[in-house]
Amino acid sequence: MTCAVLALPSCGGVASPEVRAEAPEPATELEGRGRALFTGPAACSACHGGAGGGTMLGPALQGLAARWSAETLAEYLADPAGYAARHPEIEHRRMPQPAVTDAADLAALAAWTLRLMGA
Repeated sequence: MTCAVLALPSCGGVASPEVRAEAPEPATELEGRGRALFTGPAACSACHGGAGGGTMLGPALQGLAARWSAETLAEYLADPAGYAARHPEIEHRRMPQPAVTDAADLAALAAWTLRLMGA
């Protein structure tokens, strides 16, 4: 299993100043589809929490939107270890590859994750 550390201060990341207890409402249909994937088949919420505030298993996502575009985040989610190998500037630890492989699903998952990140 591989995993990226995107926000842990001890690993050089930037913690968000406030951790939301609840996720925002999706602003678009694409974000709504991404939320369903985040909390369902992709299982992102198991490590990052339903609102992206992090858990003991995964870092907080909140406050990281400036670091990613929808395209680069979808590319990362498609192959976290491969993306990290091609982009050594990101702090990468371990990130399981989401059980989502369809490009449209990856785009939706990226859109929702960016929303949680603060976009």
